[in-house]
Amino acid sequence: MIHTHASLASACATGQQSIVEFLVSLEETDLDALDADGTSPLCAAVTWDFDPIVRLLVDAGCDVNVRNGGTQTTALHVAAIQENGRIAHRLLQAGADPTLEDVFGRSSCDFASPSASVWPLFAARGLVRTPKDELIRKGVIRKVAQVEAEGSSGGGTVRLPSGAVPFYSRPGSAYVVADADRPPRTSSTAQLPSLSEGGVDPLGEVDDEPEDASSRGRTARQPTFSSWGS
Repeated sequence: MIHTHASLASACATGQQSIVEFLVSLEETDLDALDADGTSPLCAAVTWDFDPIVRLLVDAGCDVNVRNGGTQTTALHVAAIQENGRIAHRLLQAGADPTLEDVFGRSSCDFASPSASVWPLFAARGLVRTPKDELIRKGVIRKVAQVEAEGSSGGGTVRLPSGAVPFYSRPGSAYVVADADRPPRTSSTAQLPSLSEGGVDPLGEVDDEPEDASSRGRTARQPTFSSWGS
């Protein structure tokens, strides 16, 4: 048997699409084998935003619900945290389970709940936003200091602080996503057309891009695989 487990995850993490294609073509390759850090090939590709490699793995029949070692997170957890609409859409279409929980009891649905851009993908599948108190308890969002006031004290308008989650925040009571020890977020608006403006069907197929994975992701983000949430 050819030992390709670690090299597949490594190739996925570094965007080496041609190597991934070769390894996927081998019958001996385990598409879901975790690397030394406990990260699955699928999660490595998602973390680094290599959508063409995600597509390769999904089309080859990988387990879209494979869990990472230790934290028990899935690729959909990471896509939701990074607000990566395109990849979240692809994973959900492939059967990813948004209710699977990590070792801290947090689901990808929990992480998607604060996101105005990604949440419609979950809502379209009949899911309900996680209540604010539960997100606080799980460490997904946290309350911030009193909001600032703009203008004069007599007629000024109150605004939410930068980064506040609109769905859960009100003037005088604002909440932000608690980002400590999580993979960095990507730009969701660059990844998926506006759902509210009819730019994409949240239950439809994902439009594939002809882009090679080697040109994506790596220079923009430097996430870590083994320490998140552990």
